[in-house]
Amino acid sequence: MPASQIITDRRLARPDIQALLRDDAPVHLIDCDLEDADLSQLDLSSWTFERCVLRRTDLTGARLENSVWKSCRASFIRLAGATLAEAAFASADFSTGVFRG
Repeated sequence: MPASQIITDRRLARPDIQALLRDDAPVHLIDCDLEDADLSQLDLSSWTFERCVLRRTDLTGARLENSVWKSCRASFIRLAGATLAEAAFASADFSTGVFRG
């Protein structure tokens, strides 16, 4: 498996995330802002989200296997139908998030 890409302190939208997916390496986001981003249906397996802001981010139907979520603020996040097998959550705020399906 290729080494992880580390991205820090950036505001990211769907086109930015899709560009990161082209390298086929896991990504470690630190202190990034993904608020209101539409990341639905993307494969973000093995990604790490650390101290990221994901308020109202749409991850409907996303593949998030083996993802790691550390100290994220993700109120109102949408994870309906997302695949979260083996995902790890630590000290993250997912209040009022949607996890159905």
